[in-house]
Amino acid sequence: MNSFLRVLGYGVQGFRRNLWLSVIAIITLTMTLLTITAFTVGDIVATKKYQEFSQDKIDYVVYIQDSASDQDFNALYDQIKARPEVQTVTVVSKSDARIKFEQDHKDQPVLQGLITDDNNPLPRSIVAHFVDPNSISVFNTFISADRYKGVVDSTSYKDNATSIDNYLHFTKILRIFGLFFTCFFVLIAVLVVLNTIRLAIFARRTEIEVMRLVGATQRYIRGPFIVEGILFAVISTLISTILTGIMLQQIDNLVQQTTVTGLGNQIAQLFSSTVRMNGVSEVTSLLLYLFAIQLISGLVLATMCSMLAVRRYLKE
Repeated sequence: MNSFLRVLGYGVQGFRRNLWLSVIAIITLTMTLLTITAFTVGDIVATKKYQEFSQDKIDYVVYIQDSASDQDFNALYDQIKARPEVQTVTVVSKSDARIKFEQDHKDQPVLQGLITDDNNPLPRSIVAHFVDPNSISVFNTFISADRYKGVVDSTSYKDNATSIDNYLHFTKILRIFGLFFTCFFVLIAVLVVLNTIRLAIFARRTEIEVMRLVGATQRYIRGPFIVEGILFAVISTLISTILTGIMLQQIDNLVQQTTVTGLGNQIAQLFSSTVRMNGVSEVTSLLLYLFAIQLISGLVLATMCSMLAVRRYLKE
């Protein structure tokens, strides 16, 4: 315990000795954590928007031929439900299709009552929603097989293909853009923290040689620099979490204000399902999740850089 406390004290002392270098390392690491956070939030928002978007546009409707038997219909339903890319499956009967038709055309009285249960040309259908929109094309290949031509009349794939392709293209660009900037700032953070620790080692080279001569173990020598790296990570995480919390709270206030006033706002619409759920703020739970990601990322980066720098010096 005494050795641990001494290592901890030497680490804090080294942090204070190289204050300006420590500040630069903390600023760089904070920017990296904020970039990682922005990428994570962007991915959460994209996932939430996909869930909303999929309910309206990213679905796959399989229209069944009237001549198809119930046995063939049930067999196709079971096969669709068993597909790994399918998340949920809904059956729409001819009666359900009629009711939906009347609801969709409720502003056109002339169409009300035009279709009855005895005279209903609307087909049965199976509606599939997917875990990943990228797998829709795979499902389309499956459902377009020749063995289903006697059961399947048509599908909605062609009608929704443009919307699906546009959504996939947008999310792909967003993720590539976020990944690029994350890697860029991670590289800068690694270089800055690595060189900060190496400069600290160089400044205390005489002290380290004395510790070696008196029989100090490598763990005892490395310990203070690992502590410095951990301090970089903890302080950077606290700063980035505070900044993230302020930003999320501002967005939540904007969403709440938009809900009350009814005035449209693109930012509020984008984050509405992320910061609020059924009118209840999700900022606290989201912030705790992001804090965990920031802390783990910061500790991994800073500790890894500290260990690399110390190991290289000791080899020299």
